[in-house]
Amino acid sequence: MDIFEIAQNYDEFQFVLHKTDADYIDVLDNEGEVIKNWKTPTWTIFSKTQREKKLRRDFNASCYLSGILIIEEYIANKIISDFGVQAQLLPVSTPEFEKKFVFMNLLGTIPAIDNTRNYPETNNFIFKETIIGNKQIFRDSNYPSQYFCTSKFVDWIREHSVNGLRFDKVGETE
Repeated sequence: MDIFEIAQNYDEFQFVLHKTDADYIDVLDNEGEVIKNWKTPTWTIFSKTQREKKLRRDFNASCYLSGILIIEEYIANKIISDFGVQAQLLPVSTPEFEKKFVFMNLLGTIPAIDNTRNYPETNNFIFKETIIGNKQIFRDSNYPSQYFCTSKFVDWIREHSVNGLRFDKVGETE
């Protein structure tokens, strides 16, 4: 089974980015734990260059920084219900949109990457299928700030017309 990292589709879509340093969501220190004392950040469209201004704005998910999945709330709730995902949905202010976006904080990590091997590249991991089980989207305990998913999740995203994301293959299961 192929495993992917969730990323931003820079080639087709604009994306949202924190408006000020105070609005930055620090996921590097968050290893799948519940975030307490949440202050709703403001994220705005980032489009400074002419090329970026020509990109599509009809996205409903944005993942500019690894592990910061900003997604329309109704889609996040559907992911939770369809896949049994444990996640904390935290409001994000996006003034340019009428859509309601949230930060989808995946809760928990699993030791899915096989640590007994050397990996010269980070796009060729071996994931333990027995550890992943039926999880279709997850954090690995070695790389807790990144979101990984299966091809079943990628297919679901496409079937539900979720725009703005890219899926980079980073390995497969054994």
